[in-house]
Formats: sequence, C-alpha cells, structure tokens
Amino acid sequence: MLNRQKQAVNIENIEPNKLQDIFLSEEYFWLITALAAACAEEELEGYILPKGLGTKEISEMFNQMVRFGMIEEERLDVVRKNAWDKICTIAAYSNTHPIFDKKRTVAVSKAFIGYWLIFQLIQSQWQEKLNMSELSDTYNFLDGLLLDGAELEKIEEKLSTQQLLDDDEEIYLRSNWKRVRKFWENLYEEIFLRLLQREETRGMIC
Repeated sequence: MLNRQKQAVNIENIEPNKLQDIFLSEEYFWLITALAAACAEEELEGYILPKGLGTKEISEMFNQMVRFGMIEEERLDVVRKNAWDKICTIAAYSNTHPIFDKKRTVAVSKAFIGYWLIFQLIQSQWQEKLNMSELSDTYNFLDGLLLDGAELEKIEEKLSTQQLLDDDEEIYLRSNWKRVRKFWENLYEEIFLRLLQREETRGMIC
C-alpha cells in the first residue's frame, strides 16, 4: 500500500510559488480528500460496494491539476461528489455495526490507516518542498500510522486463522474501534458542512 501511495501525486519540477497556491486551494482539499477516501474504500473491499472513481482516476486528475494549476469546475464537482459518496458509505457502514466485532473493527481501522496514509504522504511532499515547519509532526504521525498498520495486520492474521487475541491486542482493538468510529462520524459531518455552506454544492447532500 505504502509504495503505491507514494507515487500517487507528482510535484517534482513545480515552482514553489505555484505549489503554495495549490496547497492552499479548495481544489487541493477536495482532491486529497477524494483520493484518501478512495484508498480507505479499497481497504473495505468485500464489506462495501465501491462508489465512483478509483484511486487511479483521482490521481490522474490530481496530477493534471498540479501540472496546469487548476481544474475545471465541472470536474471539481465530480471530485466533490466522489469524496462525499465514499465518506458517506464508509461512515454508514461504520455506524450500521455499533456492536464491537473484531473482523469489522480491523477492516474499518485499516480504512482509517489507508485514508490518513495517503493524506499525510501527499501533505508531506508539499511540506518538504515548501520547507514547512509542520513536516516533523507529519512524519511522527506517519510513523504512528505505520505501527498501527503493522499491529492490525498481525491481528487480522490471527483472526483469519482463528487464533485467540492476547489481552493487549483485545484492548488495542476495542480502543481502536471507538476512535475510528468517531473519526468517520466526524469526517462525515465536516464534509457535510463544507458542502452545505456553498449554494452551488448544497444539492449534493439534499
């Protein structure tokens, strides 16, 4: 997953001023959110039906925006809709199963890891190019995500072979279940409010 995500967006040979403008733009927010949501969606294969564009198509749109410094409003609407649909689906799946279940918890937690890995990896590329002070915090967060991902893989392997989890793994998974469910709920609300605030995008959620 990590190597694939590192290649998602290419910002080499882009002028710093242009990068700064893109990094602060609404287009950047929606493209990175849609791409991160698509990666999360992939981690839930077999649990939910994918919605709209996949990571490859969104990456291509992201790279086109980086090259030309803009994206047409019609295509941006497609990106917004994809981000919204994917986050709605994941949040709904998470909320539909409020009782702790180990396998579902691993799946939704891996979706959380997938979302943040792509988001922070792309963010770190910009921060590095722009010499931003937040880069060290981003790397620390990425380190934590990778450790969580490794732990989840180990738990998933145990569950697939019907091994019992030890006490630490059980506690870790239960605490992750609460944290991740809250994350998807909050992300849903954030995107809902963003779309609601603009008359042009209100129709996507109504």
